[in-house]
Amino acid sequence: MSSTTVNDPYLTFERGLSFDGHSCWMTMDSLMLPTDFTMWAWIRPSKSGAIYSSSDPSDGVVQDSIHFGVRGTSLEFETKLDGGYWKSAPNQVTMNDWAYVDVRVNWDYQA
Repeated sequence: MSSTTVNDPYLTFERGLSFDGHSCWMTMDSLMLPTDFTMWAWIRPSKSGAIYSSSDPSDGVVQDSIHFGVRGTSLEFETKLDGGYWKSAPNQVTMNDWAYVDVRVNWDYQA
């Protein structure tokens, strides 16, 4: 009998990263998002959850976080730093079906 170890997420040529959808995550240090960007993914959700989540607990309390995810049959995007929140209309996501999703963010930090 042989065993195989697979460390998800794993990078595959011309496909990107693959996650098992249960308990996999990727950690990146010092990722700086620009003020204008688009996040996109192919998803097949089985329940509500995060597509992308980032937080900075450097002072012991999370005061700066970003969340892009599925809530029910809607998509949502939230940023804790400036209190921004957006939620799509219902029925944008169907559980257990593949869907291409994206969100475009444009932060305009003007004093």
